[in-house]
Amino acid sequence: MFTFGYVLWFGFLAIDWAVVANLQAGRFWHFAAVRIVVMLLELPILLRLRRLPVPSLRLMTLLDAVGYVWPAAGLALMCIEFRGIASPYAPGLCLVLLAHTAMAQDPWRRGLVMGGIPVAAYYAVLLGAALFSPRIASQLGDRAAMTTFALHASYILGTFVFLVIGGHVVWSLRQQVLARNLGRGELIALRYRVEGLLGSGGMGEVYRALDTRLHRDVALKVLRAETPRDFIARGPGDATGRGGEGRATEGVERLMREARAVAMLDHPNVVAIYDVGQIDKPSELQGAAYLAMEFVAGETLRVACRDRSVPLDERLRWLVDVARGLAAAHAQGIVHRDVKPENVMIREDGAVKVLDFGIAKRTEGEIDPSTPTAEMVAATLTTVGIAVGTPYYMAPEQMRGEALDGRADEFAWGVMAYEVLTGHGPWRTDGDALSLVSEVLLKPAAPLRAASPEIPEHVERIVLRALSKAREDRFASMKELIDAW
Repeated sequence: MFTFGYVLWFGFLAIDWAVVANLQAGRFWHFAAVRIVVMLLELPILLRLRRLPVPSLRLMTLLDAVGYVWPAAGLALMCIEFRGIASPYAPGLCLVLLAHTAMAQDPWRRGLVMGGIPVAAYYAVLLGAALFSPRIASQLGDRAAMTTFALHASYILGTFVFLVIGGHVVWSLRQQVLARNLGRGELIALRYRVEGLLGSGGMGEVYRALDTRLHRDVALKVLRAETPRDFIARGPGDATGRGGEGRATEGVERLMREARAVAMLDHPNVVAIYDVGQIDKPSELQGAAYLAMEFVAGETLRVACRDRSVPLDERLRWLVDVARGLAAAHAQGIVHRDVKPENVMIREDGAVKVLDFGIAKRTEGEIDPSTPTAEMVAATLTTVGIAVGTPYYMAPEQMRGEALDGRADEFAWGVMAYEVLTGHGPWRTDGDALSLVSEVLLKPAAPLRAASPEIPEHVERIVLRALSKAREDRFASMKELIDAW
């Protein structure tokens, strides 16, 4: 939408030319210069919006405010050139306000502020010109000019009020839709009020919500009844021949048991689970499980490590903290089974949190029936289009469907560490599932220092040992890995 507005602003040069040619509006170069300067000022905003990572809420608010100040001020400068306070260009501000509301619908208080900023900028430039322009100053005492000015101001004010109210209505309706679908209030345990969507993935959606009992923010994860991971684990039907409904019920029950086990963890590097339950009110989400977890304000390790300016010492600290969180889980007999950069959060204060133990499992010494085999991974990736994300971090024994222990997480940690330290993963597969399986099972990882010589030698040895194909060759535990660090 911002790109469309950017192009439209430039397209109005044709209108400027017609106005100058037919209405003796002044100098065309003045209009062209204003439009080009505004475009140059807007260009950094446009480029930032199109670049990852997504801006923080604070930065997005700043871009939102500044992005509409420049065209509002530019319109005022064009009004000064063409008939001053009585310029027919004044209603162009209505288009600026409409563009803002089309891009972002806000609650009315925020709408008043964000929409009021460009309006204030427009009138500050237009009326402030009276201090420097005798022509504009004389118009303030001209009854005809002031009448036209008041008429235009009424259009602008009416548009502003209408869009603030309309934006609030749209925003409010969205909240009501979320409440119906996700159970604000009574739908989810009469407890969690949904505030907004944080993200979505193969297993469900994560929402920011308010725990109305304890008055704290939580991350509320609502899991779909049947997920791609269920397909990988069991295929279209399980061993008993039961359909999707039976598998979904079993999956929810298993998830809730595992979540209760993870909730027993108390470690600064593990996201806390506060509550677990199942939606029982009749709706399209009836039967879906939900987890109420600690809300972490920050960014994922995947996003954080894209910034290659982050010092090596900081990256090493992240990896050690992840290892500590996993070691705490392993000490309780819990294997994460889905360690990857997307499941690690870097909090705004720098703290590291391991999250999404949603498929964690206690070690039990038997073959895990929900662990995908290499054939299942390859077949699923090539038939239903699941991205090579999670399978990329699977240990060889996990792909073979063997019983798992903490060394499977150690292998995944090694893959993640390789990415964080070198900027790319140890396996080069170009998204091909079969070559991924082949590389994970057979091909050793290349030395890290070949890509990044600044990596300490002992760190390279630790990561490469964690990536050993045979689990017996890895560290016996994450604690042993940390001690070797």
